[in-house]
Amino acid sequence: MLFRSRIARCLEEAQESLGVAWLACDPTADGCAFLVCSGVPNLHEDDEDRLLQTLRAVQLIEVELSVAIGMNRGRVFAAPIGHPDRRTFSVTGDAVNVAARLMAHAKSGEVLITDATVTQLRLNWHTVQRPPVQAKGKIEPIRAHAVSRRPPTTEGMDQGFFFGREKEARRLQE
Repeated sequence: MLFRSRIARCLEEAQESLGVAWLACDPTADGCAFLVCSGVPNLHEDDEDRLLQTLRAVQLIEVELSVAIGMNRGRVFAAPIGHPDRRTFSVTGDAVNVAARLMAHAKSGEVLITDATVTQLRLNWHTVQRPPVQAKGKIEPIRAHAVSRRPPTTEGMDQGFFFGREKEARRLQE
């Protein structure tokens, strides 16, 4: 599977440069499903942007099969799992399930992200709101945004030392 090796190479580079975690690659009926996270096991203040940069890089790879991507943020259970002789690190929880549901609703070549993700992005990503997604196991539809293929900008954003730390900056000024 040539497409898998191209995506794998991209994810390996992102692990090195952005600190994201590539946790799994599972075969599906029409290709592979990759589980990629940011914020586990190491946290960064811009985890959402780091992960979205990685997913956009995957989105832009020319492959033979459909690539549909879903992204969410939230609390997860993150730990080593499995028998002590064959243990692996993984994440599970509602945030992971919602990302998988978005992936299932994404069009080929599309990255869908949740409102919760959009509000935490530090770069100005170009997004377009999509119709809410009715997802299995959810009473309320999930508000989704498609991420444009255009690169993000920092236009109009405060890139100072306390970016995203307004509460802490106010405390220091008191």
